[in-house]
Amino acid sequence: MSSDLYAALDLGSNSFHLLVGRLQGDKIETVDRVKDTVRLAAGLQPDRSLSEEAKTRALESLARFAQRIGGIPSKQVRVVATNTFRVASESGKFRKQAEAALGAPIEIISGQEEARLIFLGVAKDFAPDRQKRLVVDIGGGSTELIIGKREPQLLESLHMGCVTWTQRYFPKGMDVSRYKKAVINAKSVLQPHVKKFSSIGFADTVGSSGTIRAIGELMPLVGGNAHEITLKGLQDLADRWINKPEKLDLSGVSSSRLAVLPGGLAVLQALLESLPIEVMHTSVYTMKEGVLYDLAGKTAHHDRRERTVSRMMSMYNADVEQADRVYDSAELLLEKVAEHVQHEVEVAREYLEWATDLHEIGFAVAHGGHQKLGAWLVENSDMPGFTRREQATLSFLIRNQRKAITPNTSDYGIVEDWVLVLVLRLAILLNRSRTPQKMPRLEFKLKSKRFELHIPADWLGEHPLTNFDLERETNYWSAVGIEFTVCET
Repeated sequence: MSSDLYAALDLGSNSFHLLVGRLQGDKIETVDRVKDTVRLAAGLQPDRSLSEEAKTRALESLARFAQRIGGIPSKQVRVVATNTFRVASESGKFRKQAEAALGAPIEIISGQEEARLIFLGVAKDFAPDRQKRLVVDIGGGSTELIIGKREPQLLESLHMGCVTWTQRYFPKGMDVSRYKKAVINAKSVLQPHVKKFSSIGFADTVGSSGTIRAIGELMPLVGGNAHEITLKGLQDLADRWINKPEKLDLSGVSSSRLAVLPGGLAVLQALLESLPIEVMHTSVYTMKEGVLYDLAGKTAHHDRRERTVSRMMSMYNADVEQADRVYDSAELLLEKVAEHVQHEVEVAREYLEWATDLHEIGFAVAHGGHQKLGAWLVENSDMPGFTRREQATLSFLIRNQRKAITPNTSDYGIVEDWVLVLVLRLAILLNRSRTPQKMPRLEFKLKSKRFELHIPADWLGEHPLTNFDLERETNYWSAVGIEFTVCET
């Protein structure tokens, strides 16, 4: 299947948004947009489980989206889920139901990754410049703050959004005391972050969410400019809504947006009261545009993941020369077993490159069990550009690079590609001397539960330590039900 289309589906706490487009130069040409107000966060119950009604709304919506993305190659589709998926209990179980309805994998992204993607999208809406910009996105269940120029420099995700704040403070509508309490409590959530965001400084402020755009469109009703939000404008809007609602024409706001606008208004006022923001401009670009640019950038070789891996190698003092030696061996081995790996070959090659680069980062913590430590670091770190599923897959490979072999334990539904594990283990084992080595002539006979490695007997005689290591592999592989045999040739 060939297509120049990309699809980004944002499963937000209030609405699900689909953007289909193609990249023309440095800009997205929009082909299709679909929005469905699901209000998933409204279905969160006190024990953090999702109500059956909310699940049903979500699954029915995803079934409709499935039809639209069905003809687009899977590598050009990314589906991201945000705060409600993050905080819901048994979200892994519900995600599997959602994936079945959609017919595509769903990534539950961290607040930091959400903030990065929002900034990436909004940055494309403005001419490149050298000034720092604060980007604000008020979602249904969280609020993201990001400062940066062309790249994010400071990111934060706060646990308050238009849906959750409306449910908590305005179940019966707006009044003075409830609104005042909502603003005060939003400011208390912001307080630990005010100093660092104020001290780093920014020359411009942009709001990117549907909530902020809707409030921006209301500014002319209180004497302001459209799409320019000020603190006075917010205070006047709240005052009129509470005290003179008959003089406030809200007919231009959709009923679904209006239902959650009080909470968004309170959060936004708290932001402008807490941070040095004179004017906030609004942008039509949001996270879904960021997802699309990020996705298109990966296929055009502008991959954020490469910089993330390089940064982690530097942070944990990884041996670059050893990583290169191991990758060179792994690439040669992959060519011999390419038809047996469960990932597409190019995807398998990417995983091997990342895994070989990061396989020794656990040494920064301790030598003993460094593969476990490295796997933990990869799975639990914020790794810009990587999806959680990619991190889980990478963690699985690094955990199984040496000694005991264990099945996947994450709930991200990754593929247990044991042939890829075999390639990584052998590449590391053959480079144990940490000096340039000539690869012996190897052949493989692989079945689902039987791996045969054919290797010259004279080479094994010249490398007794490697021979010993290969003999021990038989026991390690038996733990996952695979018979590993070394055959001398």
